Amino acid sequence: MVDGLAMLATLSAGALALGVLRHFAPRWGWVDRPDGRKPHVGAVPPVGGAAWLCAWLTGLALLAQAGAIGGHAMWLAGLVTAIALLGWVDDRWHVSVRLRFALQALIVALAAQWPGIRLDDLGQLLWTGWALDLGWLALPMTIFAVVGVINAINMFDGMDGLCGVLTASTCAVLAALAGPAHEWFWPLLLAAIALLPFLALNLRRPGLPRARVFLGDAGALALGLLLGLALVDLSQGSAARFPPVLALYLLALPLVDTVSVMWRRMSAGHSPFAPDQQHLHHLLQRAGHSVSRTLLLLCAVAWLSMAAGWTMWRLGAPDALLLGVFLLAAFSFHAWIRAAIQRGRLLGRVLAERVPTGVAP
Repeated sequence: MVDGLAMLATLSAGALALGVLRHFAPRWGWVDRPDGRKPHVGAVPPVGGAAWLCAWLTGLALLAQAGAIGGHAMWLAGLVTAIALLGWVDDRWHVSVRLRFALQALIVALAAQWPGIRLDDLGQLLWTGWALDLGWLALPMTIFAVVGVINAINMFDGMDGLCGVLTASTCAVLAALAGPAHEWFWPLLLAAIALLPFLALNLRRPGLPRARVFLGDAGALALGLLLGLALVDLSQGSAARFPPVLALYLLALPLVDTVSVMWRRMSAGHSPFAPDQQHLHHLLQRAGHSVSRTLLLLCAVAWLSMAAGWTMWRLGAPDALLLGVFLLAAFSFHAWIRAAIQRGRLLGRVLAERVPTGVAP
């Protein structure tokens, strides 16, 4: 009974928060305006992340009051709220890259203390039966891995519906892998449910030719932290639900695309964090694909990656083989994209200089 109430409360709180924040955001100057890098039309409030957080915390609070979840979830809620506040400040006033990374690292380091979400080993990458233990490198590797996930999700949030659909589906998959009895089940399931009201106003569809709200850095950073910590915790220890290497497949598209973009930027002598329109979703739109078609293509790739990794793992493929297949696919993707940019054509279509403003739904 309380489970159903928590899910209903999460949906209701998300819808209510979106309504209130959309109404007041323009008065507060909390809007995203189009520029050379952002091809959307008009001023759009990036309040989706704040509304998601309100909805997620509401569901967790109800479950905590009923005794259905424990201190782990409350500690997690505090960390996610902290990084969402960092994202909100960045949305409004733009935090420097160094300070943003330092604060993200601090939050992840706190998560590694209690209840001990830490990347202690990388799985059986060298040979079966022997885990690659990290020893004193466990904490720095945890920070590196989770901060990497946080920023991959944030950098991938560049098109209507993309980040919301990807993170909701990944949260749902992780909840299923954890199982209803696991402490991660409800935080992940409620995170997916809390995204539904946002997606109702962010996904383009007949009657909604453009997004009415954006997720914003507050939402992208919060969801990135939640996913990063879940991937680490669920892949470690004697009660691990899957090997660490499977995490690469569960977030393959944002991880590979982000690393490829940063590599290309550095190869051109630019900062790896310099804004541009070279992410895969940008390139597909520059090649003339609509937002909806681009979203379907990318979601299909992301879901196929998840399914491929899960299938190989369940069929008993060793960790080393899983890693090798992933790296081969990642390097092939990078080479393909780099060649496409050099030719000025992607999937047989000419690449425009920039994503057209108000690109077709």
